Amino acid sequence: MGVIDRSHTTIEFAGDGRVGGDTGCNRYFGDVTINGAEMSFGPLAGTRKACPGAVMDQEMRFYRAMENVSQWEIAETGLLHLRDADGKDLVRAAATDDP
Repeated sequence: MGVIDRSHTTIEFAGDGRVGGDTGCNRYFGDVTINGAEMSFGPLAGTRKACPGAVMDQEMRFYRAMENVSQWEIAETGLLHLRDADGKDLVRAAATDDP
């Protein structure tokens, strides 16, 4: 399923095992564990602003996807692929220069 136009979900990895970003509606943060090609996220917490229903649905799909991430890879295209245990892409992300 695609994403809503002009709704930018972001993810930023900090060097201290923390992760954070924006779901297009709310800010979130949590822990990430990376061991080689394996990756897992602890519970993600975030702000609780109300947004239009479609954006809130997209946010919930993002949170569910992050719960199931177990692998990662940066492809030749530069895209970050976050995958489940079966190798299925859950999230694809592109690097950005935006702060």
